[in-house]
Amino acid sequence: MGGNCCTTMLGRTGRQLGAGLIAVIVALAGFGGLLAQADSLTYSQPAPLSGGVTVTGELADLVDVNQFTTSLYSAYVIDGRGQLWAWGHNTWGQLGDGSTTNQSTPVRAALPPGIDIDQFFAGQTSAYLLDSTGVLWAWGWNQSGQLGDGTTTQRETAVPVDLTALEPAAKLELFAAGNYSAYLFDSTGVLWAWGSNSNGQLGDGTTTQRETAVAVDLSALSAGVTIEQIAAGTFSTYILDSDGRVWAWGQNSQGQLGDGTNTERHSPVEVHLPAGVKIVQLVAGGYSGYGLADDGVLWAWGQNTQGQLGDGTTIQRTTPVSVNLPAGLTVQQIATGANSVYVLDSTGQVWAWGNNNQGQLGDGTSNDSSTPQAVTVLSLPPTVTVDRIAAGGWSGYVLDSSGQIWGWGGNSYGQLGDGTTDASLIPIPVSFPIEVVMVIFDGVGLADDLVNENGQWSVTAPGPHCGPVDVVVNYIIDGERLSKVYTNGFEYGQAPSVITQPVGPAAAIASGSGFSTTTLAVDGIDYPSIQWQSSADGADPWIDISGATGATLTVTSLTEETHFRAIITNCWSALAPASQPEMYTEYSDTITVLILADIDPHDGGTDGTKVHGGGMTANSNLWWLMAAAAGLAALGLVTVVAIRRRLASST
Repeated sequence: MGGNCCTTMLGRTGRQLGAGLIAVIVALAGFGGLLAQADSLTYSQPAPLSGGVTVTGELADLVDVNQFTTSLYSAYVIDGRGQLWAWGHNTWGQLGDGSTTNQSTPVRAALPPGIDIDQFFAGQTSAYLLDSTGVLWAWGWNQSGQLGDGTTTQRETAVPVDLTALEPAAKLELFAAGNYSAYLFDSTGVLWAWGSNSNGQLGDGTTTQRETAVAVDLSALSAGVTIEQIAAGTFSTYILDSDGRVWAWGQNSQGQLGDGTNTERHSPVEVHLPAGVKIVQLVAGGYSGYGLADDGVLWAWGQNTQGQLGDGTTIQRTTPVSVNLPAGLTVQQIATGANSVYVLDSTGQVWAWGNNNQGQLGDGTSNDSSTPQAVTVLSLPPTVTVDRIAAGGWSGYVLDSSGQIWGWGGNSYGQLGDGTTDASLIPIPVSFPIEVVMVIFDGVGLADDLVNENGQWSVTAPGPHCGPVDVVVNYIIDGERLSKVYTNGFEYGQAPSVITQPVGPAAAIASGSGFSTTTLAVDGIDYPSIQWQSSADGADPWIDISGATGATLTVTSLTEETHFRAIITNCWSALAPASQPEMYTEYSDTITVLILADIDPHDGGTDGTKVHGGGMTANSNLWWLMAAAAGLAALGLVTVVAIRRRLASST
C-alpha cells in the first residue's frame, strides 16, 4: 500500500486521561488545532435603507471547522459543536460511521453516546480520538493490532485503547499514528508504541507485532533531553528531541532514516544533519523525512524517485539535503502526501513538489516536479486567505479563512468530498449535507428566493430598515434542524460621519464682529441633518441656534465667550445605545464639531469689559485648536474641531 502521510505535531499540554492518566493528545494528522473562522456575511456596502441587495453566506461557516485532518484516502472534520465528520475511503471502517462503505461527502461518525471530543488523529487506515474524560478511542483496520485494544479485530466503531501499561500518574504529551502503528509519549519520558513491527518501527529492539503498548528503546538519546515531536512514515518512525536533533528507526531501504546507510534499525539512530543544524518542525513522508531548521532551511532525505525531496534531482539521499526553496521564502507549515510535499509560506502562498500523476501539485498539469512550484490553480476571493494546508496520499487540501475546505488531485474514493469520485486538477469545495431553509432579518423571515449552490446560500435583504440588525440562518444538516445567529450581521444605511471639518477665519476679529465657518461636509445613509448649537461654557444647556441647519455657521456679532457645536444625525442616531451598549458602542449617535470663542476685552469698558494696563490694541491673537474629543475620537468616528478666539474692543 502507498506511503503514510500527513502526521504533524503541534504544541504540548496535559489533560486527565482515563484511569488516572493525564493527557492531551496534540499530534495532529494533516493539520488540526482550533482555527479561527470568518463568521461574516457578504453584501454590497453601504446597503440602502430599502434593502434589495443580495446577501451571501458560506455553508462551511455553518459547519464551523475546528479541526481538519487527512489520511491516505480519507478526511475528517470536528465541527464547532464537537461533531466528527468523515469522508473518503472506508473499506476498513476508518470513517467510524458503522459501515465499510466509501463516502464521497461528509457523514457523521457513529461515536458512543456522550463522547465529548478533545482531540482527533488519523492513521493511514485507522482513526483515534481523545475524549474529555481522558479515554483514548480507536477504530478502523486492526490487522496488525494498531488499534491497541489487545486484538486484531477490525472495528467500524470506536473501542477504547488499552493503556494499562502506562503508570497511573503519567501524562500523555504527544501522539502520532503511522501506517499500521501508533505512538504515545508520556510525561515520565516513556515513548510507547503498538501495532505493526515488521521492520522494527516500534523501536523496541524487536520485529514482534504488538497489540498493546510497548516501550520504545530511547537509550541512545542524551540524558536530560525530552521528545518534542513524533512523525510516522510508512514503516519508519521519527522523533525530534529538545536539542533539535532528529532520531529515526524502522525500514531504511530508501535511506529514509537519514543515517547514511540503507540498514534497517530496530531502535533509534540519529539522522545525520549537518553540524549546527537545529530542527524545529519534523514531518514524515511515505519513505522520506523532512525537517525545518531554525534558520528557515528545509532539509529532506530518503526516497526521491519522483523528486519529492525537492532538491532538483530524483536521486535517493541517505543523509539530509536542502530543499530548493525560492529565495526569501519563509515556511509556515509543511504537509506531506504519499510522494508529494506542500508548503505554506508566510505570504499565504502554497508551494508543492514531487509526484503529480493525479494533478495533486496544483499547477494544472500532471507532470512531476523535483523543485517547489507555486500552486497556481487555487483562486480564492480577495478577502479570503489560506489558513492551513493538508495532504492526502494523492490529494492536496487547504482550509481558507472563511472556513471552506478545498481539495484537488486524486478522488478515487471520494476523498475530495464533492459528491463524486472524479479526480480534479482544480480545487473543489468539500460539500457538507447542509441546506439553508430560512434567513431572518430582524424578525423578517425569507425563504422563497433563498438559493443554496456552490457552497453558498444567498437571499435578497428585505426593507425598509435602518442600522445594524441580527441575521438568523435556519438550516438543516444531516437531518438536524439548527440555527446560527450573526449578531449585527447586516447593516442598513450608514452611520453619520464628518467628511470635512469646518475652518474659521484666519485673522483676529474685533469684539462685536462676526465670522463664518467653511463648509462642514457630512455623509451617511440616510443623509444626515445638521443643527448648530451654542453654550456659554461648553456644558449643558446647549441651545439650538434658530435657522442654523446648514453646512456653514455664520455668527454676526460675538461679544462674549461662546461655545458652538454641530449635531449630525440620521436614522442611526435614533438607536438607543444606552439600552444595548454592547451592540452600539462602536458607533456614535451624533457627531460633534466644537467651536470655542474666548473673549478677553479691556478693563473698564462700559459693557463690562476689563482694561489691561499698557493701553489698547485694535486686534489681539486668534488661534484655532484642532483636537479629538476623548471618548468619541478613541472610536475613530468623531473628530472635534476647537476654535478659540481672543477679541479686542476700542474705548
